Amino acid sequence: MPSTAWYVRVEAFETDAYRVARAIRDVNGFATSGFGVSDLLIGAGITAPADVDGARWSDYRVAPVNGNALRVGRPVDLLWEVYAPTPRDGAVQYRVSVSVQRVERSGLIGVAARLGGRVRDAVVRSSSTNRIAVEYDRTSATRAQRAESIRLDLGGARAGRYLMTLTVTDLVSGETARANRDIVLVDR
Repeated sequence: MPSTAWYVRVEAFETDAYRVARAIRDVNGFATSGFGVSDLLIGAGITAPADVDGARWSDYRVAPVNGNALRVGRPVDLLWEVYAPTPRDGAVQYRVSVSVQRVERSGLIGVAARLGGRVRDAVVRSSSTNRIAVEYDRTSATRAQRAESIRLDLGGARAGRYLMTLTVTDLVSGETARANRDIVLVDR
């Protein structure tokens, strides 16, 4: 067993140099190659660059969220990258599913999904009053990585703790990658 521990530390700053976020993560056991997804970045507003197809996450303009707290009734923007999907005939195909599940006992109320960007044919599925998922398929030119961004309007969801789960399935290889993010909806 190697004696070296690997950690990633990230700090995000506003243009006025006020620190808005800091995170540290243990990346031991994190795959550094092959199919996968990045962490799920949340924002109060995410603006895509002009060339979305060739963009990386760092090309997007992100209005950050302080911590993981979001106001009830406001949409949430999500951004992530998909890494090394298996190409077939010069293209990659994968399925994206984003689920939102309330961690506390009472259920979701009036949760809707309004998707931004170039997402077509998205399906909103609700298995109960406690969980909702948005799912769509993506076909694009072969790239080592691809940034994805959507906007979810959580409608009348109640204040409380929620778990967002991003699941990306490579439709060629059948591999699946996941990222989770806790959020808290607040009334204030």
